[in-house]
Amino acid sequence: MIASSSLLAFTPASSTGSSSAAGATTTATLPPGASILLTDSLAVSGQPWLVHFVARALRPALALAGGHGHGLGGSTTTGGNSTVTSLNGLGAGSGPLRQGAQPRKRKVVVLGVREREEWWTGVLKKSGIQLATERATGHFHFVSLADPSLSLAESFALVRQALSPSVEVDDEASEETGPLVVLDDVSALIWIGNEAKEVVRWWNGLRSLLGPHYAPSPANGIEEDPADTYLFHALLQRSLLWLQVEPLGGGGATTSGSSTSGEISVHLGPSYLPIPPYALDPSSGVLHASGSNARPFWVDEGAGGVEIGVKGRERIGGAGKWA
Repeated sequence: MIASSSLLAFTPASSTGSSSAAGATTTATLPPGASILLTDSLAVSGQPWLVHFVARALRPALALAGGHGHGLGGSTTTGGNSTVTSLNGLGAGSGPLRQGAQPRKRKVVVLGVREREEWWTGVLKKSGIQLATERATGHFHFVSLADPSLSLAESFALVRQALSPSVEVDDEASEETGPLVVLDDVSALIWIGNEAKEVVRWWNGLRSLLGPHYAPSPANGIEEDPADTYLFHALLQRSLLWLQVEPLGGGGATTSGSSTSGEISVHLGPSYLPIPPYALDPSSGVLHASGSNARPFWVDEGAGGVEIGVKGRERIGGAGKWA
């Protein structure tokens, strides 16, 4: 049984900037400019995967605890260099990761529409992350976008302020990791009264705001009505990968105690490039030669934190739950 803390493994470019994959080690760090779309449904939520991106950004050492970051592992992780965009989340990072470089702690900015800051405080506390401490050091910022009276234009000033430099670089010799920006979630911006076209325009503007310094990555969304479908297609066109969270076997989510089961598929997006640093490690097993590969997963939101396991692999920090 392979231990790994990463669902996705990429082939990084060499330290000289070459795109040759020869001798390259894999990395769970999302590549610069990568945008990942994560969709879920009312039957099974993709929210734990967003929590995982945030936890791994604030505690990159956790991503190394389970193994070498190759193959299909216990959870989705990201090091530094990318953004998380979601019809439930948006994130960003900057600068290429040097071959062999270790993931570094990242500043995290959560743009909250769906969940309040108290929710993030509670769920991350289970993983040993104290947001009060992270706020004090400038590593965590929460910007509420849930007020219907707050226009999308006005929100830009708040986002720009939250993204202003406030964390000193620990090691000037190492590549600077960019902030992770999580938009939770895009669909909720429509639910509180914004037009779908305005939300897409706002999202494109946010990417442009991040563009000079950062790179885009995962999005989480629910495509159930014309507005959400419009958002899905608009975001997918600029996505490197599409992570699709669904109930097991197309049925309802399976819940037992604090655990929930579903399945996740990884699809290549229109902007996918089969070259380093964007190429998925072919040995990771997340894709079949002919297309996507759906893998059952479970989520345990117990006292030990949010853990995600994928069938046939080992969960983070524990024994395999699947037979």
